[in-house]
Amino acid sequence: MKKFIFILFFLVVALFHAQSLTNTENYIYSRTYLEAVTSEQPNAAQIQSVQYLDGMGRTTQSIAIKASPGGKDIVVPSVYDDSGKQTKSFLPQPVDTQNGAYISGIGESSVNAYYGISNAYSEVSYEKSPLGRVMKSAAPGTEWQMSGTHTQKIDYLSNDAGEVKKYKATTSWNASSQINDVVVAVAADDQYTTNGYYNANTLYKMVTKDEHDNETHTFINSKKQTLLVRKINKKPNGTAENLDTYYVYDEFDNIACVIPPKASNSALTSTILDQLCYQYKYDKYNRIAEKKIPGKGWEYVVYDQQGRPVLSQDANLRTTTNNFAKRGWMFNKYDKFGRIAYTGFFVSSAERAALQTTLNNASSNANNNETPSTTPFTLNGINVYYTKTAFPTASMTILSVNYYDEYPVGSPAFPSQIQNQATLASVPSAIISNGLSSIRSTKTLPTASYTKNIENDSWSSAFIWYDTMGRAIGTYGNNHLGGYTRTETELDFSGSVQKT
Repeated sequence: MKKFIFILFFLVVALFHAQSLTNTENYIYSRTYLEAVTSEQPNAAQIQSVQYLDGMGRTTQSIAIKASPGGKDIVVPSVYDDSGKQTKSFLPQPVDTQNGAYISGIGESSVNAYYGISNAYSEVSYEKSPLGRVMKSAAPGTEWQMSGTHTQKIDYLSNDAGEVKKYKATTSWNASSQINDVVVAVAADDQYTTNGYYNANTLYKMVTKDEHDNETHTFINSKKQTLLVRKINKKPNGTAENLDTYYVYDEFDNIACVIPPKASNSALTSTILDQLCYQYKYDKYNRIAEKKIPGKGWEYVVYDQQGRPVLSQDANLRTTTNNFAKRGWMFNKYDKFGRIAYTGFFVSSAERAALQTTLNNASSNANNNETPSTTPFTLNGINVYYTKTAFPTASMTILSVNYYDEYPVGSPAFPSQIQNQATLASVPSAIISNGLSSIRSTKTLPTASYTKNIENDSWSSAFIWYDTMGRAIGTYGNNHLGGYTRTETELDFSGSVQKT
């Protein structure tokens, strides 16, 4: 009965505290409280706004009620042209508050007069066609107005003959490595190509010029794939050069290669590909299995049956000169929610294809999940409160451990309060707020993490404490030398930091 009376009281207060909204207009009114509403504090601090709409559901006026430092309403009008497009976006205008009522007379003239310029708005010009594409845009201010030279301009054209090279990525299934091998080369002549270039009018071309006439040309094919982005580099001596970045796709529409400007100016040899280009190879599920970026060797990725990356290896890990002095892979282990439980280094000289086959054929733990456990296993000087049944199960060096939902054994003493704020326990308990009760706990929240010192088996740890609304209000970190760092934060009702 008390709860019912409180709710009724709250609704009555809200009704009589409502703003003077104009009921002859369509509107959407919103209110966000910045502090709790109580019987002692019915007029709690809040953010209020109203959006007025015309008969077609378009915004005609947006009002932030009493949002200025002086308590004025902040009004933004919306105006549409004869075709229904919003070509002008006005800067906000403060006016004496009318408690959210529709304010007539607010428009281009009033906004311009308030700012003292002839164009207190950004403006967009559309082409006169059913496509309605943007042709020109201008920012607010006299120097940037639509009639001036400092505007952004877009032209929609088609390519010329001999303007865009046609690169082709040809894939072939490699049964040994279980991926599609890729060969990237300039395409042979066909109905779309002559001498390795796209024929005229076979590509969309979009020319964009910024306020200083810097040009970018973007070429797009009929699949809406960007094939070339060309930056026009204007040199101090008055000449210009093209900086071309090509994007090459395979038959399955995966990005197979990115050819940066320095490489696009040369013949595409295997050396140029390896030294300057971004390359990607995919497995039969179109997942990136191998990739290479300039300045690095090939990187490999192995997935489990849920499609999650489990193993990764770069060129250094394929040698014995890395930090672990052994060949191997970095691994991730997940819980059933896809959260990373722990990570580390897996000693193995096996190739990517063999490891992928192992994971594909796993049956005892096909989902490849780890489960929280009250019986830990000990490795590298730490007790890990998870099972050890997901791949890999041996030859591991644990590097990090993450805990969720509950605080693991060995956590610092749980504080009941932080800065006079009640903390959220891992055991579900009743939380009473404004006379209403709910069951809450740290379920779904990260609680603790451990990170290994790479030189030895010393560990650093970090813990997070939450308030009853699930917001982080405290941390506690132990470093590998035995010291600790503790932080405490006081939040207000809206979650803003009051002090830390």
